[in-house]
This record gives sequence, C-alpha cells and structure tokens, in this order.
Amino acid sequence: MICARCALVGESSDVTHAIDFKIDGRAMTWKRTNDYRGRHLTPKAMRAYQAMVGSVAYAALARARLARQWPLDARYRLGVVVSRPDLRADGDWDNFGKMISDSCEGVLWGNDRQIDSGSVDKVLGPPGVIVRAAVMPPALAPPFGLVYGQP
Repeated sequence: MICARCALVGESSDVTHAIDFKIDGRAMTWKRTNDYRGRHLTPKAMRAYQAMVGSVAYAALARARLARQWPLDARYRLGVVVSRPDLRADGDWDNFGKMISDSCEGVLWGNDRQIDSGSVDKVLGPPGVIVRAAVMPPALAPPFGLVYGQP
C-alpha cells in the first residue's frame, strides 16, 4: 500500500519553501532504458513507479496548500531516505535519487537539472521512501562559474 503524508516545513534563512512526503512500499531504482531499433524503451514497471511518485508529490503539495505557489523555475535541494528491511540486495544509492528526481519533473521542478544539492541515505527499516524537496533562495544557488572555476 502506498500513501502520502506531507508537512510544510517552517521557513528558515536558507530555504523559502519545503515539502516532505513519504511513499510506503518497496523503493524502485532508476534503470537504464532498453534500446530497440534506435528507440529508448522505459520498462512499464519503472514508468508506473515514476507516475505514482509524481502523483504522491503533487498530493503532498495539494495537502500543504502549496500547489499554486510552488515555483517550478527555482533551484532546489533534494533529500531522499530509502528504508529497506535488507540492504544486502539493494540498488545503488544514486539510482534511488535519480528515480525520485526524474519522477518529480513537472511537479516539484521543471527539470531535474535545477537540483543543486542532493543526498540519498539508505537505512534499515520497513520498506519506504521519505522525500524532502526544498526551494533555495537565489542568493544561495551557486553560479555555475564559481562551482566549476569558469569565468
């Protein structure tokens, strides 16, 4: 069973808006798409999971009454906590983050390239995923040149 719980996080000096939500059930990692005659084919199970995560994210925004004021054109921080009963047969941590960031495109951000900071933690516990997305003020979003040493 999958459900969403959300809470609007109080504003602080380094975040303008933030949303938390939980997805109960086993987390799915992003997987490379299959190629067939020059076309990229995304597995059906992966598309279904992405659609479900996007729906849960939108429901969290609606419950927090942020759906209309949440900006899609800002810079973001993304935190993902993946809880699994057994970490031995687990997916790569970066693929969990990629799945969540891709799934929330068009709901929490216009494009996942707008995420400037992110973390993925894997912990032991009942299966589920906790997601926190935060909008960074423009003053804290690093300019590209400063990060990579370009003029």
